[in-house]
Amino acid sequence: CNKAINLDPKLSGAYFNRGFAYAKLGNPQKALTDYNKAIDLNPYDADTYLQRGLIYADLKDAQNAIADLQDAADLYEQQGDTAKAQQILDVLNQLPQ
Repeated sequence: CNKAINLDPKLSGAYFNRGFAYAKLGNPQKALTDYNKAIDLNPYDADTYLQRGLIYADLKDAQNAIADLQDAADLYEQQGDTAKAQQILDVLNQLPQ
């Protein structure tokens, strides 16, 4: 991911992939930094909002988690993936409001 970012710093997918790797390695702050950059570069990527929302939920930041998960559900709905949108809405219903 680092090499891809160095070659093309506008490649949102590289930031998403590195953020996902950071999340799996237990480094949520670095994951959030990369997810934020990926969203800056491509604000229509539902997967990035979903992953960032899950990080916020793990960090007990309900407000940001709900906002991101709702954005992800909306984007999936707009892109025709109603099943994924419904899965996210189910998760949202389980979060404390």
